[in-house]
Amino acid sequence: MQDARDHSGQHLESHVAKSGQSVLQQLDLVPTAIVVLRVAALVAVAFSAATAVDYYGSAPQFCKPGAGCNSVHVWSHRIHLDLVLPALGLIFYTGVLLSSLVCGARALRYGAVAASVGGVGALGFIALQKLVIGAWCWLCLGVDSAAVVAALASVPLLRLGHVVPPSRSMRAVLALVWLLAIALPPIWAMRTKPSPRAANVVELQVAGKVTVTVFTDPVCPYCRLLHHALGEEVSGSDDVALVYVLVPLKAHPMARDASKAVLCAESGGQSVAMREFVYTSDDLQRSALESEGARLGLDAIAFNSCLDSPETEARIVANIALADRSQVEGFPTVHIDGESIVGYDADRGAEPYRTAIERARRELTDE
Repeated sequence: MQDARDHSGQHLESHVAKSGQSVLQQLDLVPTAIVVLRVAALVAVAFSAATAVDYYGSAPQFCKPGAGCNSVHVWSHRIHLDLVLPALGLIFYTGVLLSSLVCGARALRYGAVAASVGGVGALGFIALQKLVIGAWCWLCLGVDSAAVVAALASVPLLRLGHVVPPSRSMRAVLALVWLLAIALPPIWAMRTKPSPRAANVVELQVAGKVTVTVFTDPVCPYCRLLHHALGEEVSGSDDVALVYVLVPLKAHPMARDASKAVLCAESGGQSVAMREFVYTSDDLQRSALESEGARLGLDAIAFNSCLDSPETEARIVANIALADRSQVEGFPTVHIDGESIVGYDADRGAEPYRTAIERARRELTDE
């Protein structure tokens, strides 16, 4: 009996020791977990701010033309998520950071729960890029990776009973870093950059007219907005020549055939009508292009042959080379008699192009 009591006591002591060791291990993890959570939240805020610059600005500043970011942006634009995602990331992870600075374990637990939910959502968006969109946005991956790290760091904090409140100096430092994470991306985007000159597009100038040369991709959302605004601006202007240089980006698989369709409609005098179709239609599959060609009265055999011809492909390759020589930094890029306008500002609309056209008109008259 005594041996049984001794064995039971030893078992109890062992269980208490293990439980105490587990608690100590958890307590040791808590400070590290809080630090990791804060760092991950700040990283997510910084990448969200950079994404906001590219999504809300007139032209991407962090993603190169044709990169996977553009494909993700196009996809989110179609379902009107492009206005929501960057702001959501900024607000959500600012909240997670604040939860770690408020005194009390309850606020930190709420932040940990939010971070866990955010991590699940981030994994879902990573899978979406892989399986549905078929392209990777490095800005989105920056947010998603930080979200996953924050979720992992939140695990030891979910059942936290007590936490040492951060010092006033720690709060001040984190507040400063948060401000920098938000402010640096737009400051970087506003840096002064030399505008690419139009020296390489002189060959496209139309004698006696103000020539508006547009480097554009039919699927690019900003290019589509520009197409509408610029079309209204130059409509009915006999002294303005609108020249499109179609540059299908690799990130937009349907843009190549769409660009070729515009070129192939030239022989039937329907290039402008086809261009209007490819810049406004959501369906740019080969079958849709062929149907539009038939609707415009183009010869089906000749049109289809043109779409597949090496000569048409060579014209597309030449356009891409011209864009490279002209140092096109973003799409759309517009050259108006030597002046370059990169990107499209939805708030200003056609105003920058109108001003440049009027200036070019005066110069043309003076000559």
